[in-house]
Amino acid sequence: MSGNTGWTGWTGWTGWTGWTGWTGWTGWTGGVGPAADPGVAQAMLTYRPGVNAGRVLVPGDLTVVVPPAPDDAAALAQWSAAVRRNTLLVDLLQGLAFTRVDGDGFRVAHGALVVATLRRPQANTQSQWRDVLFEQVRRVDDWARERPTRGAEILTQLDGALPFMMSAAGLQPNRHRAVLELVDLASGLASLVCQRFKHALNLPRPGMLGSLLLPPIPTPEHSSYPSGHATESFAAAWVLARLLGRHEESLLRAAHRVAENRTVAGLHYPMDSEAGRALGLSLGEYIVHRCTGCSGLDALSAPAPASPPWLARDYRGVAHAAFDFATASAGDPVASDQAPGRAELAGWLWDRAHEALA
Repeated sequence: MSGNTGWTGWTGWTGWTGWTGWTGWTGWTGGVGPAADPGVAQAMLTYRPGVNAGRVLVPGDLTVVVPPAPDDAAALAQWSAAVRRNTLLVDLLQGLAFTRVDGDGFRVAHGALVVATLRRPQANTQSQWRDVLFEQVRRVDDWARERPTRGAEILTQLDGALPFMMSAAGLQPNRHRAVLELVDLASGLASLVCQRFKHALNLPRPGMLGSLLLPPIPTPEHSSYPSGHATESFAAAWVLARLLGRHEESLLRAAHRVAENRTVAGLHYPMDSEAGRALGLSLGEYIVHRCTGCSGLDALSAPAPASPPWLARDYRGVAHAAFDFATASAGDPVASDQAPGRAELAGWLWDRAHEALA
């Protein structure tokens, strides 16, 4: 299987080299190839005057077509995957607003429609915070026993859950490039939204509270709550499951395992992952709705009270959070009978992803 020796970031899959945590996928700039080689660039300096000797540029040398209408979604096909990603991220971020709620909560909404609300645990005094965080750190310490058997997963998942979701869904990097771009878009939007929540809710990492956890990998230099890996993985899993129309449990279990491994590594409390699950699922449903105009719950039904555009989850961290797959809280869902509808540019990518599965 030429080109994926060692599966180190899947180095070798042309155009995929070096994706870092789904937040850039530097290889997705893709296709630069030999022209980026300094030797080729040097050769081109002498090649041009050699082949153009005696020639004069005339209008007939130009191949000109009338440009498409402004903001034509079909023009996305002309750009590199990285340019499409950035364009679509900006497009999907439009309309989202972030606000503090009820003193200890933070919310993202599309206009008047709430997408998700996360709240800190109910604690005010130093003693109350000590009780909450001690119980969570105790659970992190218990999970540390799994490190010897999960080390390879923890290291691989520094770059996210994509290889595991590809395996669960039977996806191939060349045949299903549009699908993988859609998954990258979902996780990228989730990452940006999650960072805003992290700043607002600002809880210390487990390893900052004591010296016994000893994480085997570097602790990220941002807030613990909510978990970014959980948010990104659950958002991506939900979007992919709705696109495929199958594999929902396998994909959600993959997302859960990725988030759980961050607790095993000593980087997150279980409640971080529960909060990330609530935020990620809400964002996943939001993205499906914005790509299709249909319900984020099934991508087939028109939004209605029984099948709303998405469920706006409201989650509060709790000291006893354990993040078990069967019982982990995803917050209290709130349905809406309003819907902003399909975003044309994101819908274009959804359609291309759907075609790739045919």
